[in-house]
Amino acid sequence: MNKSRTYLTKLNAKASVINRIITLICNFTVRSVFIKVLGNEYLGLGGMFGNVFSVLSLCELGFGEAAFQSLYKPIAEGNERQISAIVSYYAKIYRYISLVTLSLSVALLPLLPHLFKDITNIGNYRLIYLLFVVHQILSYHFAPKRALVMCDQRMYAIMAIRTVGTVVLSALQIFTLLRTGNYLIYILLRIFISALDGIAVSRYAGRTYGFLSYYKKSEVSKEYKDGVWGNTRSLILHRIGGVINTSTDSILISSRLGLSSMGIFSNYSLIINSIGSFISLAVNSASASVGNLGATASAKKSERVLRNICFANFVLMTCCSAVLLSLINPIITLWIGEDMCFSMPETAVIIACFYASYIRDPVQIFIKNYGVFRSTRFIYLARGILNVIYYFRR
Repeated sequence: MNKSRTYLTKLNAKASVINRIITLICNFTVRSVFIKVLGNEYLGLGGMFGNVFSVLSLCELGFGEAAFQSLYKPIAEGNERQISAIVSYYAKIYRYISLVTLSLSVALLPLLPHLFKDITNIGNYRLIYLLFVVHQILSYHFAPKRALVMCDQRMYAIMAIRTVGTVVLSALQIFTLLRTGNYLIYILLRIFISALDGIAVSRYAGRTYGFLSYYKKSEVSKEYKDGVWGNTRSLILHRIGGVINTSTDSILISSRLGLSSMGIFSNYSLIINSIGSFISLAVNSASASVGNLGATASAKKSERVLRNICFANFVLMTCCSAVLLSLINPIITLWIGEDMCFSMPETAVIIACFYASYIRDPVQIFIKNYGVFRSTRFIYLARGILNVIYYFRR
């Protein structure tokens, strides 16, 4: 906790870059084998279910972000009792969120054939869906201690664990696809490695923050609960708007155009999000440092840091968008064939969406880590509603 923000930001950035490079190689390798063995429909199914659970994550209502932001001040002050109380409260609320998510997920199961075109062509789609439910619930279970590690600017530890898990998972999935071609085993492997990842991070947090067990019965004050839930109420609109913008496109594509079109779109998403993740690495690796900055530095210094990060992100996004527009279709043609490409106008729209999403990253990081959710809550909801209205107007 005594290391400087700059040192930890650089360390987090290095670990994140290594993770992203290895993850990128693994993702493209697994995706290539996946398309060859199982085809576009299973690829589209995975993307569709992933986005369904992004929508169901609205059950969280933004509580995680509000609680996440509230950890920065006690960490900066070294208030171990308060840190432990927040983590315990965080875990308690997430247990309720898990139950609500599970209930809604099971209730949605009978409606899947009516919502999504061609889903009945996939064997065992109900069981596949339930496995996605398990994966989502696991992510909630391990969230509190993971958040603590991240807020304490120790993202490098999470990245190291995640990198090892990605390599092992990719090797096992490729072996499974080539030997059995069984999608169920493919998903089970992802759940198993995710569980091991969560256990490893939890044990790291337990060793690093031994006071968590000492103060495990500590409780947060009523003032803290009021503050967190006040921010959560402001974040509800952020969450609704964000989910509509990032997740409903894929769901609508699946329901209107079928799983094959969703599979093609997911290949574009893989390339674009891989490039975008490198651009946002510097911003996201500084996330905990930004939270610490807000807890300890002046408003003037915070504004200067924000302006510098925004300019750097603008330059990177502009260059990358121009390159992607020129090269993404040739890359997909060389990778998996010309029949897996959209036309240039459709591609241009996809790239424009990519630019609009990632150009906002620096501001998003400051909003999240400074807890200033109220003033921007309607913007995200308006964007999401316009997105859906425009789609159905067509």
